[in-house]
Amino acid sequence: MNAKWIGSAALASTLTLFTAGLAQTTPPGGPGTDASEATAAGSERGDITTDHPVAGHTRAEKRLYRVMVRGEQLSAKTRAKFEGRLDDAAEVVDRQAKENEAGVASRLSAEFGVSAQSLVAERNALHAWWGELVIAHTLASSAPNRIAAKQVFQLHDREGMGWSQIAHGMGFDLKQTVSAVETECRVATGAIEPDGKVASIGAGLNEAADLEDGSASGGPSTARTRTAN
Repeated sequence: MNAKWIGSAALASTLTLFTAGLAQTTPPGGPGTDASEATAAGSERGDITTDHPVAGHTRAEKRLYRVMVRGEQLSAKTRAKFEGRLDDAAEVVDRQAKENEAGVASRLSAEFGVSAQSLVAERNALHAWWGELVIAHTLASSAPNRIAAKQVFQLHDREGMGWSQIAHGMGFDLKQTVSAVETECRVATGAIEPDGKVASIGAGLNEAADLEDGSASGGPSTARTRTAN
């Protein structure tokens, strides 16, 4: 067995444990289209054939597998370029939450369309920081292939993936990812008024560009720049 298949088998084993409760976390509705799944795959290493280690898994599990595989391809140089900015944005939210957690929850409720009570319950269940929850919901909001915020967070928390790796694995442009996350973190802290329209993230133009510097875009980001009155 070559190294590629050993790696695939190891990821498949990890995925089996990771998705044990997947049925409860996948959003309602039918599976995504083949086209959107192909976008999430993004690379030959993410392709799933009939003899692939995760061939028998559900479509939702295969989508997460593709995110994990593609995310691992992000170079250390590119990850270092973007990871710090994402962590810094989240840290600002955490500092604000220590002073006024109810305010952060209320603003995020208006922005993400989820009750403040549900967000607090989700945070407690996941043992997440508020900044982490903002990033997870921001990425999930732009996901074209039905990946829930809880699943995004667990890729970071359980699998140890960096946020930039997850974003890359989901096929996002990394510059737009940072811009969108920074925007939503500013909403959480009150620097921007919530408007119920989560900043969208465009797709990377192609894998080669993403792997090198996170550049290229499948469309402009909708990140807001206005400040609160």
